[in-house]
Amino acid sequence: MSSWATRRKLMYASFGMLLLAAILGPLLWYAYPKPSCSDGKRNQDEQGIDCGGSCARICAAATQPLRVLWTRSFFVAPGVASGVAFILNPNPTFGAEDVSYRLRLYDAQNILIAERRGEASVPPNAEFPIFEGGISVGNRIPVRAFLEFTEEPAWRISKGTPPLSISNQRFDERALVLEADVTNPDVGTVRGIEAVGVVYDEEDNAIGASKTVIDRIPGGGTAHVVFTWLLPFASPPVAERIYLLAPQAE
Repeated sequence: MSSWATRRKLMYASFGMLLLAAILGPLLWYAYPKPSCSDGKRNQDEQGIDCGGSCARICAAATQPLRVLWTRSFFVAPGVASGVAFILNPNPTFGAEDVSYRLRLYDAQNILIAERRGEASVPPNAEFPIFEGGISVGNRIPVRAFLEFTEEPAWRISKGTPPLSISNQRFDERALVLEADVTNPDVGTVRGIEAVGVVYDEEDNAIGASKTVIDRIPGGGTAHVVFTWLLPFASPPVAERIYLLAPQAE
């Protein structure tokens, strides 16, 4: 008799535990956070924390760092300066968006006179400029500039940028005007294109830079870009180049 009572209690207890598991199991499944590529943990097939494996973000250890090839500053008007840096991304297939940077301008006494912060889009396997204009410097004259990235890029596999082309480039040295046509040979519309014009002297040093933004170029369409300068360049210009920074294709 006691044996049957014991078995019955065990049966009820087992049934209760199964019922409790059936109720709590789904609740715990939904309540417990699932592994993801943004949870700050290495908890799935990642090669690092939230990078590699099935995550779109590439681990920094699998990439090469960005290189700042050169940085120049220009006095463009009384109290106003600009700066441009040329960057190399040696990674063949990795790009990044919204990489934070800091540009600093110094005078002849190496005193910091201005600082500008921004974010840059980094295309894969490319040399590209970062331009900052309209920098207030008061009555100081910038003679040196320095750009540094203030965070590690969130690298991702990128197909590169749309195949835009430049034609009919013309430079009027007396009027200090550089202009050209930018064509989109693709079928889709490209929006938010940054165009940077850089003027070089005979030693291939940048002596002036300017930037404009093309809102959109429809497929097969063309846009006209114009860059202007107010003051003569510090040395005679011998070459002009236009660089296009378009949104990356994922």
